[in-house]
Amino acid sequence: MWRIQILAFSTILALGGCKSEQQVVDSVAPTGGATVELTEGQNPAIDATGRFMAFERAADESRAVFVRDLQTGEERQLVAQSGEQSDPTFAPNGVVFVGKVGSKSALWFSDLEGKTLEKITELEGEILSPSVSSVGFEYFLLSEDGCGPPWGQPQNHYYKIAFTKAVGGKNEVWTTSLKSDADRGERTEAAPHDTHSYRVSPDGKDCHSPSFSGDGLSLAMVCDGQVVDAKAIWDQTFEDAAKIVSTSVPKECSGMNEEFDEEACKALLPKRYTRFEGESQGAALDPSYSANHTLMVASKEGVPVFKPRNSKEWKPLANLKANQLVWAPDGQRIYFDDGQKIYEVATEFYLQDVKNLHLFPELWEESEKLAQNRFVVRESQAKEFYAHYEKLRYERRPQFVTADAVLQVYRDEFLRIIEEAEVQNGERLRMLSQALWQHYLESFKRTKNPSEKYLAVYFATAWVPLGAVDSVVNARQELENPWDRHPPVAGALAGEIPKALSSLPAELKAEVESNITKIMAHEGLGELKVPGMAEPVALDWSQFKIRGNYAENDLGGYFLAMTWFAQAPLPFDASLVGLLDVMEKTAIGSDNALKTWSDVNATIAAFMGKPVDATVSHAVEGRRNHRDAFEPFDAAKVKEILSALRGPVLIRDPSGADERAIKVVFLPKRVGLDTTFFRRLLHPDVPMRPFPSGLDVMSVLGSSTAYELGAAAQSEEWRAAWVKQMDGLREVTPGPADAYWSTDIYHAWLAVLGVLADASAVDGLPYTKTNAWRERSVFSALGGYVQLKHSAVLYAGQDYSAECGGDVTLLAYMEQPILPTPRGSVDPNPAFFRAIEALTARVYKDLWKRDEPNFDPYAEEILNSRALASRLAEIAEKEVQGSALSEEDLQFIEFFGAKLEQITLMMIGEFTPGPATVLGEQRAENGVALVTDIHTNITRNEALQIGIGPLMDMWVAVPDGVASTMTQGAIFSYYEFQQPISERLTDAEWHKLLKSEKKPELPAWTSSFVD
Repeated sequence: MWRIQILAFSTILALGGCKSEQQVVDSVAPTGGATVELTEGQNPAIDATGRFMAFERAADESRAVFVRDLQTGEERQLVAQSGEQSDPTFAPNGVVFVGKVGSKSALWFSDLEGKTLEKITELEGEILSPSVSSVGFEYFLLSEDGCGPPWGQPQNHYYKIAFTKAVGGKNEVWTTSLKSDADRGERTEAAPHDTHSYRVSPDGKDCHSPSFSGDGLSLAMVCDGQVVDAKAIWDQTFEDAAKIVSTSVPKECSGMNEEFDEEACKALLPKRYTRFEGESQGAALDPSYSANHTLMVASKEGVPVFKPRNSKEWKPLANLKANQLVWAPDGQRIYFDDGQKIYEVATEFYLQDVKNLHLFPELWEESEKLAQNRFVVRESQAKEFYAHYEKLRYERRPQFVTADAVLQVYRDEFLRIIEEAEVQNGERLRMLSQALWQHYLESFKRTKNPSEKYLAVYFATAWVPLGAVDSVVNARQELENPWDRHPPVAGALAGEIPKALSSLPAELKAEVESNITKIMAHEGLGELKVPGMAEPVALDWSQFKIRGNYAENDLGGYFLAMTWFAQAPLPFDASLVGLLDVMEKTAIGSDNALKTWSDVNATIAAFMGKPVDATVSHAVEGRRNHRDAFEPFDAAKVKEILSALRGPVLIRDPSGADERAIKVVFLPKRVGLDTTFFRRLLHPDVPMRPFPSGLDVMSVLGSSTAYELGAAAQSEEWRAAWVKQMDGLREVTPGPADAYWSTDIYHAWLAVLGVLADASAVDGLPYTKTNAWRERSVFSALGGYVQLKHSAVLYAGQDYSAECGGDVTLLAYMEQPILPTPRGSVDPNPAFFRAIEALTARVYKDLWKRDEPNFDPYAEEILNSRALASRLAEIAEKEVQGSALSEEDLQFIEFFGAKLEQITLMMIGEFTPGPATVLGEQRAENGVALVTDIHTNITRNEALQIGIGPLMDMWVAVPDGVASTMTQGAIFSYYEFQQPISERLTDAEWHKLLKSEKKPELPAWTSSFVD
């Protein structure tokens, strides 16, 4: 419930407490301080910087305007002039006031130093209470030629002065133009004073006391004793204006022929000025607006009153005589006069300094987290970053560009690049596996060697899903429109695999079909007998469930073949040596099978380097250096040699054994250092702890906030052990700034997330100094971790734990406000943006292997995720240094969503109709939400899943000169939960879960910043 209260200014000017049980938009609270008497005078006005106050005071038997420096207390008369001076108000470029001599009144302009004095307008009768818009206006000549859309030719620009015009006992509110000193380049000239003058108050009403809001787009006035809160209304586009006036064009303005009189035409054109319209807000006098534009203040029967702008009920603000209440632009002080003297009083109320709070009605309900932390996060249904940011641009909301959005565009670009490499690898593996199973089948027919039969079945098992995919893709070429959208290959595999199986020789079909049946069922753990190995090898069939991006593209068969090659070992006998010889002799296109294998392996190694098992290259090197151990085959010696070449691997296999047994696989999974962390943080090192957490990773990488959150989240029974093990890991693990960059793309990506998770406080940005902001940074890094693991689901080894031409027509003159570029901001973490820039450059070098991609080929500057990150780093560096952002910086932020959209849509390729084609129907329907599994507990038969759900809205109050600006952006949501291993979720299944009542909860620790 909202309360509005000001108490005990002083013993003389005591303010009576007043509580309102009505729900309102702002809260004024006592400061405990007294009013401060500033000076003798009346009608105070405060400039946009909050430093200077203009007021009127008696001087030499007349009245004059004075200016007071509120920092030094120095006062001086603005200008020496005959007659009365009154009603001063600040303009963006000086002071406007009323001067009266005899029966004539005039509006005058002076610069702040009083060196320039210019008459604006002069009238018979009285001019009272001027108020100047903070925003400029531009005047256009609207034309059309019938060939294209109408256009506006700029004529001039100016500020508006609203004032009371009193003639013949009647008051009206008018506006006129004040010459602007704003730099519009060569676009237009500044209009002379009083060029554009018209009445804005309703016809027939007695109106007076106009007061512009701080943004210049609302005008308060009193009409027939009722306060009117009038909002600016103008033609938003030239097309809007043309539709209104096109049916009433003066005949003198049609067709520019030889007899056309342009001046006669222009004199008849309608003039479409900005209108100010609003409803009555109840009886009161002298209305004005709070600094954040959410309250109105006025006087009623000599007592100051207030009301929220979404309410019509005025409430007493103070029990004293107070006139002309005005708020300082920082929202922290109110100025008023009692008829003789001017006073200042400090205020403290909800988001009082956020000068654009009125643009965010969803924040008018008081948020304790927003008030305390200066930012807040809330759940939303937004699906895509680029659409979310473009919506903010259309609403003219200042944007806060988050690290999350940049992670997303990087990841989308990475997927396109690696998918292109994987398509090539899939074709290489299809030809290679077919050649090898055919070779070994013929060899087995001759030798009856069981190892050769095993190898024929081994390579045929991989060939079946690759061949099935090839059939699906080839069939699409017969479509009338090759760009038609099509379902992902994963959904068609079940129907195509039997066709591939039927083409196999009888000698192989039964065993291959048995393997394929288990692969397609993807349920539970099993065993595989391997020639040369004493014990059957444990296989996790559940890992064959097609998930990650592979469920949405044409690489479902590649996923199954690669998973088979990573889990099922090669024979550990002399046939292993024979395989090396066969691969050297078997032609695959212009290369041999060994070279083809090396090309596939090189792509995988560039992404994620160290293999978890010995592989073909280890066998080749071992044989070259230790031929006597391989020929004849000495299993014990070969095992020792391959173990040394593979090196230690600190993750366990599906058997759950502490030491990962030596085996040779064709294309092994890869070691992620984050996965090795888990082993030290689970049972038995941390007794009875069954699952790791994403916080474990960020803690080891050096985030003190993740460490604190992780420790607090542990069960009492194993917290001490977790802390001990974590301290040990942190001591021996280098931070992201020191390591990983020279290894592979995966670990460089992990290092980027470590930089994000360890965000630093920034002087001058209060929100960065809160625990909640540090926790939000960890939250965002965890969202990025989901993307990393989702991208690596095929390659990363998991740890297992037990436990025109027409005539021109002139249409009208029209006016539009010159709206300032919204003052957006970016995540103040330049180190993160520089890290993303370096990571993307590495992806181009290691995987793209050609000129940088450019997703806006017609622009002067290159557009891709590296260039985007580089530009954001420059802006973030300015923010951290406390430097002002340039107009170019602000425009870059304003159009950030458009740049994201350009990259996303161009990434799909030149000849595809929309993002759903490349990113998948699920992406088109559900946006960036995705899920992956990162750990398997074989005792519980459960996998740890981490996921991103719908985007979350984030609002940040960013310091902006004397006040703050509310900005809005979007971040990831992050979820962590367990799932049966036979039910590892695909993205499609995750999307259904998110829409159900079984949707997981956000981590409990996010309550510090999530409303």
